[in-house]
Amino acid sequence: MRTILILLAAMLTCPPLLAYKNPALNYKEETPATGTHIRRDVLFDSWLPLNQTYGELSAEYKAKLRATYSPMAADDEPPFPVRGLGPSIVQLREVHRRIGGGGEMKLILSVDAEGNVGDVSVYSASNERMAYYGAILLSKEKFKPGLCHGVPCAMDFMYRFEYAFFDDVIDNTLVK
Repeated sequence: MRTILILLAAMLTCPPLLAYKNPALNYKEETPATGTHIRRDVLFDSWLPLNQTYGELSAEYKAKLRATYSPMAADDEPPFPVRGLGPSIVQLREVHRRIGGGGEMKLILSVDAEGNVGDVSVYSASNERMAYYGAILLSKEKFKPGLCHGVPCAMDFMYRFEYAFFDDVIDNTLVK
């Protein structure tokens, strides 16, 4: 009994161990489509976890993110969405459900030293409407600013989103 109490006390005093989130590289629909109980994967094999903030990323995933930038000093960090990638993926998925079609979109977001998005440039997009609404949506996202030698600085963040054809597209007239 004493051992159980000691283990329980140790677990309660170590909240970081209890709060650890396993990296989610796939995103499933909130609710399954009509006629099934199976939720479909909406995003497959993300290169970064969708459910973690920058501070929660492992050293391996931080290194992957840093590798997409030109050589960075040891005390430099790239910008990253404050809430992680997941919430914006959910919003982009809803926009995509209304527009339909398939393809990919790459947007370059200019993040200032306060973590606000300034300019949004479309690097590539297979659907103009998706790029337009994606740019509007992501321009409102709050970021952890990039760090240059430990000091917040302006830096770009490339946002990649691939989308597939879905048979449950909502009426196109809802989004124009």
